Amino acid sequence: MSACSISPEKQTLPDDVAILQGMIASLSDTVDKQNQTIERLKHELLLLRYWRFGRKSEKLEENGQLNLFGDVAAMEETSPAEPDPLPVAVKQKGHGRKSIPSSLPVERVVIEPSPEELVCQSCGADKVRIGEEVRKELDYNPGSVFVREIVRPVCACPKECEGQVVVAENPPSPIEKGLPGPGLLAHVAVQKYSDHIPLNRQEAMLRRHGVDIRRSTLSDWMAEAAHLLLSFNEVVREEVLLSHVIHVDETPVTVQDPKGKAKPHLGRVWTYIGDRKHPYIFFDYSPDRKALWPERMLSGWSGFLQADAYRGYDSLLDGKGIVEVACWAHARRKLVEAEKSNRLPALEGLVHIRELYRVEKDIREECGKLGYSLADPGKKGDLAAELRQRRRQEQSMPLLDAFGEWLKGRERIILPKSPLGEAMSYCRNNWAALTVYASDGELSIDNNPAERTLRPVAVGRKNYLFFGSDKGGETAAVLYGVIASAKRHGLDPWRYLRDLLTRLPAMTVSGLRELLPDRWKAGRDGGE
Repeated sequence: MSACSISPEKQTLPDDVAILQGMIASLSDTVDKQNQTIERLKHELLLLRYWRFGRKSEKLEENGQLNLFGDVAAMEETSPAEPDPLPVAVKQKGHGRKSIPSSLPVERVVIEPSPEELVCQSCGADKVRIGEEVRKELDYNPGSVFVREIVRPVCACPKECEGQVVVAENPPSPIEKGLPGPGLLAHVAVQKYSDHIPLNRQEAMLRRHGVDIRRSTLSDWMAEAAHLLLSFNEVVREEVLLSHVIHVDETPVTVQDPKGKAKPHLGRVWTYIGDRKHPYIFFDYSPDRKALWPERMLSGWSGFLQADAYRGYDSLLDGKGIVEVACWAHARRKLVEAEKSNRLPALEGLVHIRELYRVEKDIREECGKLGYSLADPGKKGDLAAELRQRRRQEQSMPLLDAFGEWLKGRERIILPKSPLGEAMSYCRNNWAALTVYASDGELSIDNNPAERTLRPVAVGRKNYLFFGSDKGGETAAVLYGVIASAKRHGLDPWRYLRDLLTRLPAMTVSGLRELLPDRWKAGRDGGE
């Protein structure tokens, strides 16, 4: 047995000084490692308690103290909600379309033939109605489900001239020979991808209206709607890639194997946000987090890429005309977490970051007083960007220099593997990307716009839990993107999506740009 492993409590200590020194050094090293482990575990415990019970705000009070301190409030004990009753087993009917309930109100839409078609080409007599063709759609108005009957009168020559029967052309439908109208499709999509209501709950809600539609059918409808929107979604992607600045972020979603043979895997939903001159949002889906997905999206593009410090973006920054812009919110968040175990030094760093954000707030207020807008695609936006760049050079740059000096001074006394040391390392390693925002007024101080855009996905996955397949992820990405772009312009996503689904079946590719949300809104005198 090595002399250094002898326990002084159980065996006699050796007399050799060199051996004793070796034992002390070994024990000291062991104690240091154990202390680091204890501190790490204490920090993780504090974080878990904070994430579970604490406030999520990272705001600093005016006196420099974090606004998220204080004792953890006692949790109120509440009785669990009663589970929904189990469904009663009923004998399932055969496959096929179910009949529409006769109790639903009916809206008749009569499409007459043109005046020229109502004249008999053989004898010149006016054609008379001899019947009608009826196609039924199940549609939706907010708060009600109704049936729309699309009636096409069948007209013929009263003198029975051969071949003079005429009927108006059937208008296009979002789903060819499908039951749902555009309003119902838009409603289901907005309910799930904006209001976070899973399809199984929507199935129950529709049943309360007297309509029995299974969630598998609703899922198929969403896939058909997304397929109809693909060409329009490609236009959105092209517009986003014209931007000088793009925000990008991603979030994981569990994806099931539709055949049930493989384990669920983590797919990714990506968001790409265009700048103020190209105010659109494109969502993409990938079955994993490999770098090839952002590379595929941003191939050939150059400009400022605002993102987190994900290493998958590194290949895009290798002399390809893309400048990385890091996120100060991420840097601040790491210091907030480190503050749990090393309070005063972390607070010092947070005060520095608070001052950077104070400059941004002052700039917004100044722009508001002058009538400038950081979101305006025209002259007001140009003036706001110029003002922001000047103020950052005058005020933010000295603050950044001071924070950099603080990092250098603290790194000599902070353990590099401690939470605070890792937070400081994050700032040092990404310093160039963290400071580049001050050089261009078009840039944001953080990547919060992308994080906010992904919030509906984060909330939604808590309800629907998973995508049923990678195809389901692609469907979700299309619908999330269209709805997010509508919200960016303050549009009612249901009205916007309903109009898209109404018009797209009959539109050519050349007209798709007129459906972009800002142009759609302008065409309606300020929107609805």
